[in-house]
Amino acid sequence: MKTVFAHSLDKRPTSEWQSLPDHALNVARLAKSCAGKFGAGDLAEIAGLMHDIGKHSDEFQRKLNGSAIRVDHSTAGARIVAERYLQLAPLNLLVAYAIAGHHAGLANGMGEGTLTQLKDRLDAKKN
Repeated sequence: MKTVFAHSLDKRPTSEWQSLPDHALNVARLAKSCAGKFGAGDLAEIAGLMHDIGKHSDEFQRKLNGSAIRVDHSTAGARIVAERYLQLAPLNLLVAYAIAGHHAGLANGMGEGTLTQLKDRLDAKKN
């Protein structure tokens, strides 16, 4: 089975890179611990698990291997949470918002780059 990576290290062998499962679990544990202090541990754990799921794409793996392409890796996890975690509604959209904006920001938020509305990011026809 091919290893899927979350992060690479410049000029270092892939054996030293961080795998996507390790990264997702580490972020989920940390997020749950921090957010648990104010009662949002379970939501933060979901966000941590899903925030980089878009890195599980051939395009993103090529980027880690040196391709100079831009890859949106956060919309995939936001879309999954918004569409499949309906039992959490309306909090699923709050989690999706955090995931979608974890690098670039979203409209009504702060960040670099083009700020878009969550509904536009989640619309598969636009992405």
